Amino acid sequence: MTKNENEMVDRLGKLREILKQKRIGGFLITSPSNLFYLSGFRAEGSFALVTQREARIFVPELLYEQAKEIARNFEVMGFRNKLWEKLGKFLTGEKIRKLGFEAGGVSIKRYKEMGKAFRRVRLVPLDGLVEEMRIVKTEEEMGLIRKSAHICVAAFRFIKKRIRIGMKERIIACQLEYFMKKRGAQKSSFEIIVASGENTAYPHHHTGERKIRSGDCLLIDMGCVYKGYCSDLTRPLFLDIITNNPGKSLRATLSFEFKGKYKKIYQVVRKAQRAAIEKIRPGVRCSIIDSAARKAIARAGFGDYFIHRTGHGIGLDVHELPWVEENSKQVLRTGMVLTVEPGVYVPGFGGMRIEDMVLVTKKGYEVLTEEEKV
Repeated sequence: MTKNENEMVDRLGKLREILKQKRIGGFLITSPSNLFYLSGFRAEGSFALVTQREARIFVPELLYEQAKEIARNFEVMGFRNKLWEKLGKFLTGEKIRKLGFEAGGVSIKRYKEMGKAFRRVRLVPLDGLVEEMRIVKTEEEMGLIRKSAHICVAAFRFIKKRIRIGMKERIIACQLEYFMKKRGAQKSSFEIIVASGENTAYPHHHTGERKIRSGDCLLIDMGCVYKGYCSDLTRPLFLDIITNNPGKSLRATLSFEFKGKYKKIYQVVRKAQRAAIEKIRPGVRCSIIDSAARKAIARAGFGDYFIHRTGHGIGLDVHELPWVEENSKQVLRTGMVLTVEPGVYVPGFGGMRIEDMVLVTKKGYEVLTEEEKV
């Protein structure tokens, strides 16, 4: 058995212990990321059922052989139809009376189907059960996240040298995704955001056809998935013309030497991010980190323009526990990985955020996306 397979077995054992403590006979896993965490197999439309005696994955028949090869610590069951009826019979045979399930990923339609099929079973919502197990990363997971982060930073360096005045936002995003895949990424961890000019006022701008211009602030929010693990990085840039050769596209200088109001916003956001990151260490509440960033921005007079949480955990999902927000009671532990991304967005003008990935270490923190270290 490989080291990775041993980890899967350990995780399954921990889940069973939690279920035993909660007096839950079985647990139905529908989240692809949670399924991957416990078995190494990821697929939409597949489910896992864990009891004290059994661990089974139910997959469409076309995925049966693939799942059987990967999920060695689970019994793989193929299906074409009548999945819930088959699960119901299995639960009856196992004498399961209380079944935990991930309510956040179950539609009302599916819930009704489950209730109809599991007539003698009480359904118990147990959101966050596996996610809580995932919150502290192993050494192997840290290595994969670090690699994902390094691919992301390398892609940003690549694009900085190739952006030209007149390029469309969409083309920049395409080049970034192509570069990351060439470097070993499976895919982008989310739809890459490239916002220019007034579009930077929208935190989640839909990358489009706008051509970048001299004097624009350009905001790039990007990430990739490497062997299942995500990265997330945001950088603002300022564009300025340095050549204007007839018949050729204008080349832009991309630097952090912002001008005018953009310069003031950049300084405020950078100061807020540093204040937040410096709070990171084991034992600190996530709300303290959020508060540090929020206070720095408010003191500069931009408090009303910081309209989202300061960060989030990252791993198998690009957004996962812990949430770095003002009401969070989550306490940081060694091995957690989170983003810190304060921002300021002024309607009708523009805005920016700066985002880095940070690992919580025994003595404090390590920024995984520092360009100087990659």
